[in-house]
Amino acid sequence: MSVLYKPGERVAGSRLTVIKEATPRKSKHYFLCQCDCGSKPKEIEYTSLRSGLTKSCGCLRKKAVREKVALEGQKKEKKKKRRNNSVDLNGISYNSPVGKYKVILVFDGKQFYGGDYDTIEEALAAKKALEMNEENLS
Repeated sequence: MSVLYKPGERVAGSRLTVIKEATPRKSKHYFLCQCDCGSKPKEIEYTSLRSGLTKSCGCLRKKAVREKVALEGQKKEKKKKRRNNSVDLNGISYNSPVGKYKVILVFDGKQFYGGDYDTIEEALAAKKALEMNEENLS
């Protein structure tokens, strides 16, 4: 069979450049390809390249997952305050029986109690300190 991709040829619609034809396996043709991200070359089956199924070494999928996680994090930050929360800040509520502001943060489905404070400013500072100290939240 003739060479389907030539060395140095860029695979259309992908981040891959063909380095050379690899050894066929199970009657299938493979090509050693280099991705634009600079990772080590990877053997990819010809039909996956031709159909457009494979567009990178896997870096595009990793990038998409990172973007999805970041987007989900932004959605969580934009949550509305509860109806019974008289304070207009997520993570801080007024505890009327005690007469103090309570700090409670939720991270990865777990609640973290930040304490009770006399003023909203103290509660806000405690909330920011708790958010900055992520190792306490894991």
